[in-house]
Amino acid sequence: MGAAKTPLIAAGMLVMLLAAGQAYPAKQIYHNDFHDYDLIAWPSGTEVLRFENVEGIILLRGTLKGRIEADTTGPLALDTGAGYLALDLGLARALGLADSAITADAVDLADLPLPRLTLGRWTIDQIEPVLTVDGEVVRRVSDRPVLGLLGQRPLSDRAVWIDYREQVVAMIPSTPFARGGDSSLTYAIGDPRFDRAIRDSSLAHSQTLLCAALSDRAIPVHFQLVGDGKILVHGAVSDPVPPDYSRRLNLLVDTGATKCVLFEDAIETAVRYAGRWPALRGLTAPTLIGAAAARIALIPAFEVEAARGRLREADVDVGIIRSELSQVLSGVTHETIHGLIGYSFLKRFRVTVDYPNRVLWLDPIPNYR
Repeated sequence: MGAAKTPLIAAGMLVMLLAAGQAYPAKQIYHNDFHDYDLIAWPSGTEVLRFENVEGIILLRGTLKGRIEADTTGPLALDTGAGYLALDLGLARALGLADSAITADAVDLADLPLPRLTLGRWTIDQIEPVLTVDGEVVRRVSDRPVLGLLGQRPLSDRAVWIDYREQVVAMIPSTPFARGGDSSLTYAIGDPRFDRAIRDSSLAHSQTLLCAALSDRAIPVHFQLVGDGKILVHGAVSDPVPPDYSRRLNLLVDTGATKCVLFEDAIETAVRYAGRWPALRGLTAPTLIGAAAARIALIPAFEVEAARGRLREADVDVGIIRSELSQVLSGVTHETIHGLIGYSFLKRFRVTVDYPNRVLWLDPIPNYR
């Protein structure tokens, strides 16, 4: 099978370039509405799993049932930048999913589905499509024997709740808002008010489903699923400092990126004074399609468009890179992708990705340092 990079790329940036990330204090003070995960009344069917946090890379222990070998157990990287389950090519061959014609330097489709993936007590059968990738990049960056990437498709009926501080993820059963059952939707399809009403109803439905897991501080962000299941939101960055801001940016939410990323070629017209941010230069960013020259900038303000207003965070580390990945992602999504929202932003929140309702919940961590 020939290489099929364009529609299949997993956008895990794995940018491991700065000193260790900000630490949480040993004892955190919470508001009364921000419960420890073991006190949450999880919805029926929720699977709560511990993970290892390697500078923002979320490593879950999973078991893969193959077609010709015994089960294989090891870490999988939870990567919202990946659309599908992606396995190391050598492992895919050992499991009987791929033949020897696939080359190690290409992102490609395996020939057969994975019979079963088990995460804790949760099992997912007949997963397809399965991608094959060069897993050495992830293993080298994480220093762990990572088996592959867990992307959107196997999680499409779940809300994925992530607590980076406690290193816990919860896979919560979710259902999309049933449009036909809402008599309040009186607008015609195509009317902007109809689309707005659908989004508002989906948000309310998501909040009802997830109320036990969200504090009253949680901020909803509507997102689109684009390309092969990537999470697209909109935002802006200070240019170079507030009150001056860039044009609107298209950003992918990527738990596989250890830093936020901006693609230098894509922001040339959208951010006029990016060169004025204080930056550490002369670095290299490993990606799944090769290394890229990079610098790390401290951006005074980073904004995300929320359902009600804007969410703004100060002093966010962002990798500025020039890479083929920018064009690849723009081709996959049919949008100009300006960058990725990664761990340097996400670690300030408990994060919940409600895939069925297309709502990202960002729950600010009280007293975050």
